[in-house]
Amino acid sequence: MPTVHVDLKNVGASWVKPCQQAVKDLNNLFTRNGINVSLSTSGSGGTTITVTNDPSIQGSAVHGRTSAATDDAGRLLKADVRLPVQVTISTPGGIRPAGPGVLAVIAGHEFVHALGHEPHNSELMSQTWYKEA
Repeated sequence: MPTVHVDLKNVGASWVKPCQQAVKDLNNLFTRNGINVSLSTSGSGGTTITVTNDPSIQGSAVHGRTSAATDDAGRLLKADVRLPVQVTISTPGGIRPAGPGVLAVIAGHEFVHALGHEPHNSELMSQTWYKEA
């Protein structure tokens, strides 16, 4: 089974644990559904998804940006996942920073894009969320 390394060394501290949780949750989904790939945040080398923060992504648009390079056979060579520095959500008590659960969903969504899934056609892979101000 191929393993894709998820490099978290250049992502902000608030994203590390949610990204690790997203990797764990996705690996469980992949195993249960017979998807022959695993993600790992330990080790290095090989195919890598590099995760960084991008200050140009507004925290009110609950999403990231992903680009990936593949070979002629469609195999992933590398991917770059860019996440907002901070994500805010609207609650009955007002606007506040998003918690780790929301961050894990955003990271997981972008990791699936990095692995080559483009459409927004399921619960995890829905369109960008926007908070109401």
